[in-house]
Amino acid sequence: MMGAAVRPTDQSSPAILADILERAQERISRARGLLIDLDGTLIHAEGPLPGAREFLARHGHKAIIISNNSSDSAETLRRRLLAADMDIPASRLVLAGLEAIAVAAARWPGSRVHMCAAAPLHAAAADAGLVVTEERPDLVIIARDERFDYAALSAAANAINRGAIFIATNPDGAHPGPRRQRIPETGALTAAVAAAAGRQPHLVVGKPDPALFRKALGILGVTAAEAVMIGDNPDTDGRGADAVAMTACIVDEHLTLAALLRPA
Repeated sequence: MMGAAVRPTDQSSPAILADILERAQERISRARGLLIDLDGTLIHAEGPLPGAREFLARHGHKAIIISNNSSDSAETLRRRLLAADMDIPASRLVLAGLEAIAVAAARWPGSRVHMCAAAPLHAAAADAGLVVTEERPDLVIIARDERFDYAALSAAANAINRGAIFIATNPDGAHPGPRRQRIPETGALTAAVAAAAGRQPHLVVGKPDPALFRKALGILGVTAAEAVMIGDNPDTDGRGADAVAMTACIVDEHLTLAALLRPA
């Protein structure tokens, strides 16, 4: 599994599935650091997925959450996870929305920014020294925003058309919800803005871009060779891990967190 994503398929034989599971359990056990995706891996809209609490109880001391979440601050997400009986320090939450704001504040300090985002990211942008406004913005940041509507689309597209730098917090079109529902994500809103503005984003932050992976590894103090990425999306979790030469374990109905807890 080193440096590549392994994902069982419906055609995998029981023997192949057993071998993949055994190798995944061994690699996770030996790893000095675990990078774990959030939506679709640990939680969905109805709460923790099976095995999530138990997996964190066993491996949480060496784990960090790396997520394309662009709705929460670290503190609001920490509180949501605590309510689900998952105690993860804010310092162990690496979130694409917050990283996009950090990148914007570092590259264009003090800039005027139009935010298509939830309230926690508005506050995070202001805390980072950006001026949150719809008047003559220098930047437009698109994040997951459940209030997004035609007026928001028009404002963002026209600001970009007038020359504002276009930043997307992540490329995800949707994330998995309960009963196989699709929950619209930042990438869907970004596509609408890009279509209306006639321009693609100048910058897309979040997985599979390797910057988030490198940040998470730095916080853990481990190398890519010493870590495992655990996620449900081969296009973001798998490709991002591969970009930094890290093992990736792609969970699905064949290879679940609950299964990874069983002795090899």
